Amino acid sequence: MEQGLFRQAQGLFEESFALKQSLNDPRSLACVLGNLGSLSYKQGEYTRARGQLEESLLLAREAVDEEAICDALVDLGMVSYAQGEYSCARKVLEDGLAKARAINYRRVIPQALGGLGRLISMSGDNAAAAALCTEAVGISSTVGDMEVNCHALQDLAVVLRDQGLNRQAGDVYLQALLQSKASGLKANIAACLEGLGVVIATDGDSERAARLWGAADALRTTLQAPRSPIERAAYDASILIVRDLLGPERFMVLWNEGTAMTLEDCCTCAAK
Repeated sequence: MEQGLFRQAQGLFEESFALKQSLNDPRSLACVLGNLGSLSYKQGEYTRARGQLEESLLLAREAVDEEAICDALVDLGMVSYAQGEYSCARKVLEDGLAKARAINYRRVIPQALGGLGRLISMSGDNAAAAALCTEAVGISSTVGDMEVNCHALQDLAVVLRDQGLNRQAGDVYLQALLQSKASGLKANIAACLEGLGVVIATDGDSERAARLWGAADALRTTLQAPRSPIERAAYDASILIVRDLLGPERFMVLWNEGTAMTLEDCCTCAAK
């Protein structure tokens, strides 16, 4: 699902859902609906994701599937976050985290910690936010799932960036980028390139930032993976500043150079 084949994955999950419905198996249905909800979230279809995840949660509770309950709660928290419902997002993520800790469900704990860290960072509690995201990275490194680890690194990078710790944020973004590239996590690669661009632009390297943003945009277009609203404000603000600094024509020349870069070129550009 994270190899960029979102539409194909959606078709496969929908076929599986139709099959599971005929078997009347709440546990299996909860799992498939959870996967569909997660996929809808990644495609920016938040209303659809919410409906699928709420149904998954009901079925998981019916089946007393504690891991599926945790999955649905944390994903629902992230949907609320993306839709700007911050109070609801925090409550649902805290509920999911508590349940995941209770059963030591280590695959989902980092996602809940990272989401909470980013929410708390918005309120200005930088120390608490950094502690949560640092814990998420530590746990994710023991799970054996590169996607979980890369997401945790990205969450930490965002919190560091928002605290003005650009050097540290850049290092963490680069680590996440290289791991995502090695694992073929293309949507993660796009997010890392965008985040690095924001950091690099803040440090004054506008031309390199424009190239990285162009590369990320081309990748998202290929994947049909929209940018999350969670990151859009910082990204849009940085682009406006860089476009004004460079001028629209020069900005577009650099952006188009970025769209033509290979993944290897992107990593080289990011690591300069």
